[in-house]
Amino acid sequence: MTQWISQYIGLEGIKLHMAVAAVFAVILQLSVVIVGFLVNKLEMAEYRLLRRFKGHDFAIVFCNYVTFPGVILHELSHALLVKLTGGQVTKMRIFWPDKTGRLGYVNFTTKGSFFKRRLQLICASCAPVLMGYLYLYILYHVLQVFDLKWYVVTIIIYFMISIFNHMSMSKQDLENYIKGSIFLFPVLFRCFQHLHMLVYA
Repeated sequence: MTQWISQYIGLEGIKLHMAVAAVFAVILQLSVVIVGFLVNKLEMAEYRLLRRFKGHDFAIVFCNYVTFPGVILHELSHALLVKLTGGQVTKMRIFWPDKTGRLGYVNFTTKGSFFKRRLQLICASCAPVLMGYLYLYILYHVLQVFDLKWYVVTIIIYFMISIFNHMSMSKQDLENYIKGSIFLFPVLFRCFQHLHMLVYA
């Protein structure tokens, strides 16, 4: 890809690093929005379909309780990125059912400068998608590298499905993310720029 850009667009040296970093930053930002939105819609469609044929209680049990590992990692992802970006988790509940069928939640407050607060809000809103990418990559890598028993493979696939099923962003999450995407871009840009320079140094 780097050679293609250099040959056909005429970018070289630092300009090439910047172009590649910018492209990957944009792709990652767009993919987070698309995945978060689509998984949320899929989750809602799954719930409505099950509710129609089996009732509300069955739909809640299937969507949340059957895939509870995904719920737990969803909430832990929110909390982890809040802490990593300097925010403060004020309350966290995991596998704590309420009347709506929700199994957990994370309450947090932002801290620091305006930029830091905005970054904390953005990262918290997209945490299940970003961390979901990482969880799925690790589990997929485990399946590829190790010679596992069939039941271990089944358990890992179950975890992967559970994680994917909860890589969702609510409407409020999407709004927060889109509004603050301009603040996240320079961070991703710098990360990809350094990564690209390390790989192709």
